[in-house]
Amino acid sequence: MPTLPPPESKALSPRWIPLTLAAGTFALYALLSWLCHSDQLVWDEARYLDGATWMLEGSYVQRDNPDILNGPAYPAVLAPIVAAKASLIWARLLNALFMSGAAVFIYLTVLRYAGRRWAIAASLLLALHPNFLRVSPYLMTEPLTVLCLSALAWSLTTTLRRPCTPWLWMVLTALLFTTLIMTRVIFGHVASVMLIASLALLPLIKIWRIQLARVAVISALTLAFCIPYLSYTKGLTGQNLCWSTGGGELLYWMTSHHPGENGHWFSYEDAMSLPDLAPHHGDFIRSIYKLPPLERDGLFAAAAKRQLQEAPRQALINWISNISRLLFGFPRSFRPEELGPLPIILFNVPLLFLGILAGGLMLRSPRSVPPEIWFLTFLGLVYLGGSSLPSGLPRHFVVIAPVFWLVVATVLKSSVSVSLISSKKTEG
Repeated sequence: MPTLPPPESKALSPRWIPLTLAAGTFALYALLSWLCHSDQLVWDEARYLDGATWMLEGSYVQRDNPDILNGPAYPAVLAPIVAAKASLIWARLLNALFMSGAAVFIYLTVLRYAGRRWAIAASLLLALHPNFLRVSPYLMTEPLTVLCLSALAWSLTTTLRRPCTPWLWMVLTALLFTTLIMTRVIFGHVASVMLIASLALLPLIKIWRIQLARVAVISALTLAFCIPYLSYTKGLTGQNLCWSTGGGELLYWMTSHHPGENGHWFSYEDAMSLPDLAPHHGDFIRSIYKLPPLERDGLFAAAAKRQLQEAPRQALINWISNISRLLFGFPRSFRPEELGPLPIILFNVPLLFLGILAGGLMLRSPRSVPPEIWFLTFLGLVYLGGSSLPSGLPRHFVVIAPVFWLVVATVLKSSVSVSLISSKKTEG
């Protein structure tokens, strides 16, 4: 295992660096929130505000019409502001706080593995990503999600590197993982896969036995902390392990194979009114969109299964298109491509090449990479695999950026160091 600087090392981390990163990030995103502020709601803002309102009444979804599309964490954050009837500018300014926290956590984590320059670069690349700059002035979950994931990466790496059994750290890591799941419920599936994988590998990889056992405990604690939420969703839907009720609809669009479609998601209004969509989807959507959410999603899932059986090749093409939408924001069905995704493309293409390079180096020399970096890589890949099934968006990909930059910085830094050492020995 490579020698790493101890977590407690302060010589590499003058306090002014994380403080400056936090202050600069907060100022940037606060300014964006102020410039973009409007009382007119866009995107998913109304749903989160409704969730906060219902939470103040005892539930974050309508009890008589339980459509569970997101976890309760973000509505809970908004609830005090809604209760105070304060201006939405205060809710939007919270995103500046979340992004500054994420910038600091990713700095502190990368610092341990790749040094100060990589840590500053990772923090700045996170804070300046065009996707975050685009969505963070609005009431969206991405800033809170990236804060939770950055804190989770910091806590998990600390937990797995400690020599003695760090029970308090494992509980803290599980609580952070739970908060991440309650913000973006797809991570509930990630925790389940991590639990199964760590238990399966425990008797096989003896050199990682301690780390695998800790990951298994953290994953199990995380799922245990989610039991109140899962009990709540079961009471509303009657289903076990119900993280959300929207999966069937997403799979319906992912498997749709009519001319011109490529898996891109459409709203009910578009499906019933657009001339390219209405002949194929209008009657079906009209027959189910007023049904209870669980029954409606079941019919979507059944239709998705039929579509998959009818055209498996088109479903594969749609899946590839989903991956492209996750990374670059295109292609979209029946909509002209715009210049809006261009900054994302220019930012993500080099990022993708760095990721491929790091992945190749990891596979070439797996023992040079610390086990906790492998676990976080696995977490990121499971999330991306699950996110590629429905119609993806770049803002779904960008939340994994803290893990991405940690892995890239660690692998490239260690590989460059090893290459330099080998070169000196050869010359000597």
